[in-house]
Amino acid sequence: MRSLTFTLLLSFVALSGYGQSTTTATNSAKNGNIYTIKELFLEQVMHNPTQETDDDGDNELTQFNRWFHLLEPRTYPDGNLPSPDALMQAQQEVRQAQKLAHKTTSGGAVWKSLGPSKVPSNYNGIGRVNCIVFDPKDTGTLFIGTACGGVWISHNSGATWYSNSDNFPSLSIADVAVNPKHSDTIYAATGDGYGYENGGYNIFWGGLYSAGIMMSADTGHTWSATGLTFLQSDTNIVQKLLIHPKKTGTLLAATRYGLLRSTNAGTTWTSVATGHIYSMAFRPGQPDTVYAVNNYNLIVSYNAGATWTTLYSGINSSDDRCSIAVSPASPNSVWILNPTNTIYRSYNGGHSFTTVGTSPSGTAHYYGYYDRVLAVSPTDSNFIITCGKDMAKSPNGGISWSYLDNTGNVHVDNHAIAINPLNTNVIYTGNDGGIACTRNGGFGWRNLANGLTISQIYRLSSSRQDPSIFLCGVQDNGSFYNDGSQWLQSNAPSGDGMDNAIFPGNDDIMVSSWQYGHFYVSTDHGGSYNAVSFSGGAAGTGPWITPVAFNPRNADTIYFGFKNIYASYDAGTSANPTSTAVLFTNGATAIVVAPSAPNILYACDNTRILRSSDAGVNWTNISAGIPGLAKTGIAVDYKDPNIVYLSVSGYAAASKVFKSTNGGSSWTSFSTGLPNVPANCIATDSTTPGALFVGTDMGVFYRDDSVTSWSLYNTGL
Repeated sequence: MRSLTFTLLLSFVALSGYGQSTTTATNSAKNGNIYTIKELFLEQVMHNPTQETDDDGDNELTQFNRWFHLLEPRTYPDGNLPSPDALMQAQQEVRQAQKLAHKTTSGGAVWKSLGPSKVPSNYNGIGRVNCIVFDPKDTGTLFIGTACGGVWISHNSGATWYSNSDNFPSLSIADVAVNPKHSDTIYAATGDGYGYENGGYNIFWGGLYSAGIMMSADTGHTWSATGLTFLQSDTNIVQKLLIHPKKTGTLLAATRYGLLRSTNAGTTWTSVATGHIYSMAFRPGQPDTVYAVNNYNLIVSYNAGATWTTLYSGINSSDDRCSIAVSPASPNSVWILNPTNTIYRSYNGGHSFTTVGTSPSGTAHYYGYYDRVLAVSPTDSNFIITCGKDMAKSPNGGISWSYLDNTGNVHVDNHAIAINPLNTNVIYTGNDGGIACTRNGGFGWRNLANGLTISQIYRLSSSRQDPSIFLCGVQDNGSFYNDGSQWLQSNAPSGDGMDNAIFPGNDDIMVSSWQYGHFYVSTDHGGSYNAVSFSGGAAGTGPWITPVAFNPRNADTIYFGFKNIYASYDAGTSANPTSTAVLFTNGATAIVVAPSAPNILYACDNTRILRSSDAGVNWTNISAGIPGLAKTGIAVDYKDPNIVYLSVSGYAAASKVFKSTNGGSSWTSFSTGLPNVPANCIATDSTTPGALFVGTDMGVFYRDDSVTSWSLYNTGL
């Protein structure tokens, strides 16, 4: 349950953010313009200013495109990033409105988690784990930080998990630290430390900024804030958190804007070193000596982090992520994996370095800042592990490298490695699929992610026949479906699972996809899939999430939202454009078939919404009366095809949902009661007149014909 301290923290942070700027303000000077950032990224990182698509691999371009897809509708049309605390300001306004109305949320059913909370039996992943930490007194107790799922704790080596961090101000966790003398006291660094920052460009993307450091004194059952808190507008990230093993009131936090230190268990913090601090480590046996890598150099403190000096210049070759490793087996040694993907070793406490054997990049396949992990065995300083897309090991100090796992049982893209200090045959990896473990030095890996509800879902479809059957697209893990009793991984090829659909008349018939419009159709409840063949090679040319919709009365007819609307009339065997005109510059963002009149279609992109009354042959622009903000979702009344609703993104007040009763000939704002945050999707309910749900950046809102305003519908969510 949430502590009183944390409740007060949220109120304080929200009020602080509210006093600094308005929700419509942008901060382009500090945070940039996404179109400028994209241009820089393609030129400076990809070295190809025209490349905008990729395969299903989780490379730097894939990571960037995830971020760009998230931000483009929120910043359209100018591309200027909003004030990062806009959401918190809107939350404060909603709380105040609810207080004045003497209510906390609307009525209705309480939300409950449906998962996935168990790794599908036919797959090896469920969601991303950023860090793994052992309890110093009991290595059977593990703490992990996840990408969007908070802190999770296991007391039985990963057999079962629990989490009480759902009310954190940020559910992305970069690191966890455990008090070695009182291991019921743990600290969590919020925010995602594994976005991407291209050296020298001051660009961070791929995750959430930090809200500061949280602390629990009862092994994670309750949490409160420390004295280190950030607003999103501070644009800070925490990449490493350390507790002095002997002076446990001393904490060190490596951040984007310097190294911060507390000597009173996190109550107050002071800045002790400048620059972007990428990694830190205590010298084994002499923890008053602390090593850290900043933008350029290896720096050192000999007084537990109070003061710092440069120890070795230029080890960070390009102001990018470096990883430090140390080992009790060789306490004078320091290992550094730098942006050239080379491992260096010092035998004299960091005063000089030599290259370690050969580069492991051909085995580990690094993805730069996203995956660049290093660990050394605490009992054998010649046994080195490094991770990128894959895991590489060297038993001879880096002279030769081989795969740490060659069985395919571990999900790719590894972000954390932890070697059990009491039994070095036990090794854990945190990756895009969860957490996996080997108990014999690298063989016989087993996924331990059962019980973790940490999947990042793009789109969801449910059966009209059986509400316990649904299908969803999951970041990095393809498409999952629940057959009514268990979660399974779709057999369709995939990278990120994207939009999907289940035929309303028969839930054996379903469509899955991965990024850019690669679609697959199943007619046996997801047991097997066949690729849709698009004329003109359209597959792979759609938007990041390419939408799909069935004709609700004919399973053979499926529509796909590329630059043109494509239709398949043979259950997905082939698909062709429904018209010769190019409808959308970059592809549709949503497409809907009217439930009561299947010849009537609506489709939209960021710029406009279109209507067809002849199954897609001819289209009419019905955007007049809607502001020039990104259009995100369409819902059509179940009985009247001319009653249509449109959700809109961006930060323009009173411009969240629009309604038309005449097929789009005219529109009225339908936004009363909605906060000034992006609206991302909208759905109707056939059982209640006028019942609507809209999904926003701060949760779900509901209204029907019995009321004149939207109400928060978040109980239990």
